[in-house]
Amino acid sequence: MWHVAIPVTLILTFFYIPVFSKDEIGKLYLSFEYYNPNGILVDGDKCDFLDTCDVYFFICVKNIGSTSCDIYEGKSELYENVNELKFAKMKEIVIPLNSPIGNSVEMGIDIWDFDGLDASDLIARFDGIFQTKSLSMKWTKIPVTRTDLIYQNDVTFKGFARLECPGGSCNKVCVPRKGINTCDAEGNKICEKGLTGPACDQIDYCVENNCADYATCESFPNGYKCICGAYEAISFKSCQIVYQVLDVKRVMTLAR
Repeated sequence: MWHVAIPVTLILTFFYIPVFSKDEIGKLYLSFEYYNPNGILVDGDKCDFLDTCDVYFFICVKNIGSTSCDIYEGKSELYENVNELKFAKMKEIVIPLNSPIGNSVEMGIDIWDFDGLDASDLIARFDGIFQTKSLSMKWTKIPVTRTDLIYQNDVTFKGFARLECPGGSCNKVCVPRKGINTCDAEGNKICEKGLTGPACDQIDYCVENNCADYATCESFPNGYKCICGAYEAISFKSCQIVYQVLDVKRVMTLAR
């Protein structure tokens, strides 16, 4: 019997493994459930004459608009003679994230029957788009659509996934660097004392300064400046501690 493609639900769940290389900003862990009760290929034929399907999953994860699998491309291990694969029995797929991913990510999953070194037969194909900011350490359901326009089998497919990022976000690059910066829960850099700038690569000259208590210190690439605000009529040096008492008296005199 021929079927029309219908939406299916993919549930992604990410497993907690808090080990990262210095170049990684996070990891994505995937695991699936698969059910093909009669062991049928997409064209209606049996996977094997006597045995059931030898199943593996091919996964492509990419940023929206990318023409290649720029986040991940690979396949799972082979599961021989299975019509059903439970989540607990499948070895999770680890996807290291070495660069920021977009807020919207596209994923394609092809399910294949392995018939030898040079042959594989398609069982089913699914595509989906999900928002990375909606993912967390809890299980998240993501809608996907079966993309086989015509198929003669009934395949139930679910996935489980969970996202783990040390800086709290995989959309920003923030890797803690000893003596340079830490990361907050949103993935923003927090510069260590003595450093400043978006990348924490500039010297903060205001860490040690002789500005007066009423002055504001502003750091520049080649030094710092004391800004007196209400005392702008006074010379630059009057904002410094050595002139603090004298400058206050001068300001009071000028104000009269």
